Amino acid sequence: MSSHPIEDITSSEIASLLGLKHIEIIDRDLILKNSSTKKIEHIKWRENSEAAIKEVFIKYGTTPSFIKEILFYDALSKPVRKFIPQLTSYQFNPERYIMILEWINGENPDLSNHHIVKKVFRNLGFFAACFENPILRFRNGKIKGLLREKSRYGMNEAKGLVNNLFEKQTICDNLIELGEFRKIKEDTIKNIGGEKLLLFLERLQNGWIDHIVNTIYYMPLTIHPGDVSKFNMLIRNSNNGTVFFDFENMKITPMCQLMEYIGEKDIHVPPEQLSKLALKSYLNGWNSKSKNKINWNKFYNSYIYTRIYYKCYLLSWWLKREGTKGDPGIEWISQHVNDLSALVDMADTPPPKK
Repeated sequence: MSSHPIEDITSSEIASLLGLKHIEIIDRDLILKNSSTKKIEHIKWRENSEAAIKEVFIKYGTTPSFIKEILFYDALSKPVRKFIPQLTSYQFNPERYIMILEWINGENPDLSNHHIVKKVFRNLGFFAACFENPILRFRNGKIKGLLREKSRYGMNEAKGLVNNLFEKQTICDNLIELGEFRKIKEDTIKNIGGEKLLLFLERLQNGWIDHIVNTIYYMPLTIHPGDVSKFNMLIRNSNNGTVFFDFENMKITPMCQLMEYIGEKDIHVPPEQLSKLALKSYLNGWNSKSKNKINWNKFYNSYIYTRIYYKCYLLSWWLKREGTKGDPGIEWISQHVNDLSALVDMADTPPPKK
């Protein structure tokens, strides 16, 4: 990966990818700043002085995560085309990956609005359910059930990339690693979570890892975009349709894991008083598409264990960075440990009534 600054994409590069001899860039707005591996721009262009001005959303750079995103748009996205931007063209080259996508005039959803939360999360549930059967067919050896046959990837390469998207072993490994911190960083763990956190880590080492993983994996699998956030969603100005984008960190996980952020005190997700609405709307969207309806109580239980795993992941991440330049501080991790404690208490209690 190059350590040099990413050079701006040129009009000749864009023209070549669009199959044109020449274009003129009228305006460009840098959307992503302060990255050494990629740039994201909104570019307005035209073929000549008499042609209409057009707009595109362009991502380019050297980040390997673009491999996943191109895989999604090019080979996996057919079931959900109405929910995503159109990929117009791309360049698959480690020296400079480029994606030219449809520019969508729209706004990030206001997740403090009851009606918008209901609509967006119902659509997200429908989006997720679109991959249930294709993934089942893929796992049963019917590769074309999930993958588009005429993508840039040959079937063998695409199959290998998709197999690497399954997350179950990663989840197990992360929880095992966290449990091992009990002895390595006992004083630190006592400082941020007391005896209760130590007992939880001991519980992990005595069989609870399997319980967490099995409860999460009770739910059917889908494609997880990687970062379900209001800033990766748009409401189209033209028809109020919901659009999801940013698949750089795509993975295949149980459907409950798309809700891993719900409950966070963060502007990226609905506020606490709308968390239950988001969950219910997501489940309703899933059930409106899937033939295998999911019971609320079972879904909510898997959601709680998804949240437990997410907090475990953050705790492990912090323990590896404690005292370094990247350490967000004791106050930050203490809040997540408090959340983890509350979630563990909830894990064995009945879910709230639907």
